[in-house]
Amino acid sequence: MIIWFSGTGNSRAVAEELGKLTGGETISLPSAIASGGNVSVPSGDNDVIWVFPVHSWGVPEVVRQMIHDIDITGEDLTHHLVATCGDDCGYTDRMWRHDMEQKGWSTGGAYTVIMPNTYVTFPFFDVDTPEVRDRKLSAMNDRIAAIAKDITERQNHTDVKHGSFPSLKTGVIYPFFMRHLIRPDKFKVSDSCISCGKCAGICPLDNITLDRDRKPSWGKRCCTCLACYHICPSRAISYGSLTKGKGQYYFGINDRKR
Repeated sequence: MIIWFSGTGNSRAVAEELGKLTGGETISLPSAIASGGNVSVPSGDNDVIWVFPVHSWGVPEVVRQMIHDIDITGEDLTHHLVATCGDDCGYTDRMWRHDMEQKGWSTGGAYTVIMPNTYVTFPFFDVDTPEVRDRKLSAMNDRIAAIAKDITERQNHTDVKHGSFPSLKTGVIYPFFMRHLIRPDKFKVSDSCISCGKCAGICPLDNITLDRDRKPSWGKRCCTCLACYHICPSRAISYGSLTKGKGQYYFGINDRKR
């Protein structure tokens, strides 16, 4: 079984490909929680593969909460991690293993898949150039196939890209980011909004509502995945001034430079 969480589509694409290669059922984590949080893994399937993006070199806070809330039953289950990231993951794998241990679950392999960058609200952070984006996407399927083979053959390797200064990134920057930089009130919409509603439809947490004129507003349940910003066809959504001049990327849609 593959359980996934995705903002801009990278992790969903990886989860769906893993499902094809392993024959495992795929289910979105928010859907599982919305349905009561009780997941039963089919008989004969002993692997649970968690697929989600790295947020500021750690497990997205909303995913950690959902791991706490979910109940998964099955026979002799082993949990594996496949994290998507633009460059490196810090110690995301260690954080995930800790959360699994807190649930009393056994862990196996941990892997990263390098995907196009999506986080654009840090200074000097932007989407990848088309050349880098396409190179990452062209390598995606081979990487996923290698991970699927490793899991099905019970190799259970830890094959992640920690990057430089992982302790600093996960131990210091991650908690600062989660405490101070998840600010849904910073999202704004300009007059160029065409009222298409794509932002509300794509939000993985159903955090965006549309007014009578079909203009979006953001609630408090936000993980700043930026899916709403990246999917907007008229570039009407901004995150304060931090996204000014930045590009857009959503899996399956070519990125658009401002």
